[in-house]
Amino acid sequence: MDYGQLPNRVIICIDMKSFFASVSSVIRGLNPLKTRLAVVGDIKRSGSVVLATTPLLKKEGIKTGSRLFEIPKRKDIHVVNPSMERYIKASNYISSLVLQYVAPEDFHAYSIDELFIDATASLHLFAETPEELAHRILNEIYRKTRLTATAGIGPNLLLAKVSLDHEAKHSPTGVAYWRYEDIPFKLWSIHPMKDFWGISSATERRLNRLGIYTTKELSLSSKEMLQSYKKNLASWEKNFTNMRMGLILVVFPMCTSLVPVPLGKVRFSFEIIQAEKKLSYYYWNYWTMFVFVYVCIK
Repeated sequence: MDYGQLPNRVIICIDMKSFFASVSSVIRGLNPLKTRLAVVGDIKRSGSVVLATTPLLKKEGIKTGSRLFEIPKRKDIHVVNPSMERYIKASNYISSLVLQYVAPEDFHAYSIDELFIDATASLHLFAETPEELAHRILNEIYRKTRLTATAGIGPNLLLAKVSLDHEAKHSPTGVAYWRYEDIPFKLWSIHPMKDFWGISSATERRLNRLGIYTTKELSLSSKEMLQSYKKNLASWEKNFTNMRMGLILVVFPMCTSLVPVPLGKVRFSFEIIQAEKKLSYYYWNYWTMFVFVYVCIK
């Protein structure tokens, strides 16, 4: 393939390492990389969800989604409530540091702890290579905030993000650069497909039904086949939603001992029909149909 026809920019994706837990550590005068700290929703509730943990605590099996009662009660483990105001301030400050290297139009905040920059136009002002610029930005962030970050570099948004997730976060240097030539060796080796940015478990199952089990098979699939499948899937999902609504409206009287209840007094959150008058109209039509079928069967 002739990669010369594809966009070849310098896109850098920067991600803050264990952001919430790291900020909570720094404001307490602790080193995030040497501290065992967990941020939980509410430290007074044993079932509260863990929102973030420092790397050392992750190695002990406590990670995002764990529960407070799973955290060992030890003196070297800090458990704190979140401080969103501090997190937002830290995120804004980091953004201001990065904006020293690119124009505002080349900056995109992806989330509170992750961002993209297009350094194509400004690279020559600060460094000779994209890797050098990435290291310079990461070093400045650490020097002024004591927060560790990683960076993925690529010729487009996708490769920058994927290189961050699959190499930079696991690299001692914290920086990875994926080029188009790396696609057959790095991108296609990502498995399972749900680990690929933008592919959920549900999407992976749908692709499996098409006989697609790897990112290589996905990239080599025809655009027409995928568009056709998407169109058929959308039609099937619409029919399924209509059928589900119909079943609910028919089964509802059975669940109330065949006693019709005005739906104006029962609050449902149907996706398709939201107006109560229209919903009530459909309800009584389905109720009448159900009674008619029931009488015929008897």
